[in-house]
Amino acid sequence: RMSTDIDNDLTSLDLVDTESMQGSIASSEVYIHEQKELLDATINSLTELTSKFREQGAVRAQLEDENQVLKIRLEEEKEQRVCLEGQLEQLASETKSVVEGRQGGGGEG
Repeated sequence: RMSTDIDNDLTSLDLVDTESMQGSIASSEVYIHEQKELLDATINSLTELTSKFREQGAVRAQLEDENQVLKIRLEEEKEQRVCLEGQLEQLASETKSVVEGRQGGGGEG
């Protein structure tokens, strides 16, 4: 009889243990599922941020390229301006010579 009581106690202990373990497992699964959803959301956010960061980097690179092109163009235009100013000075000088020559020549003629 004592042996049977001990067996019954052990059986009931096993049942209680199994039930509490199943409960623990179930709550752990819920927790893991929630954590996985949080992690997925975090990964999605990071992916979006990375994408935006890359886009901004591409835009920045494009702007830097355009800026470089504009700087080169500005330098070319400065050189053209200097050249044109030189030509203008030369033309003015020639015009002055011609005018003075005509005035002088006109007086003689």
